[in-house]
Amino acid sequence: MAINPQGKVEVIDAPFAVVGAHVRNATLSSAVTLTSPTGANTLWITVETQNVRMRLDGTAPTATTGLLLYAGQTYILAMSAGQSIKVIEEAASAVINYQWGVR
Repeated sequence: MAINPQGKVEVIDAPFAVVGAHVRNATLSSAVTLTSPTGANTLWITVETQNVRMRLDGTAPTATTGLLLYAGQTYILAMSAGQSIKVIEEAASAVINYQWGVR
């Protein structure tokens, strides 16, 4: 499943082609911007150790404001070309892994 740019949940059954490098980020004490590379329209993001918050409107999230992504979960987000998200940890030592792609 994925959240499309209109905020609706959709089921993904299309193949996924990698765009760019896999990224692991453990420095999330302040908001980090993830911007889709050219050609990407999908973001796979796994939250590992602590919950994180994200925003899609360009505003920096805080530890208490933003969409909650739970530790131990993988999320697939349908994105528009050039769209970015901002992510911050809810508690110290959060780690995310993410990969941009096209489907």
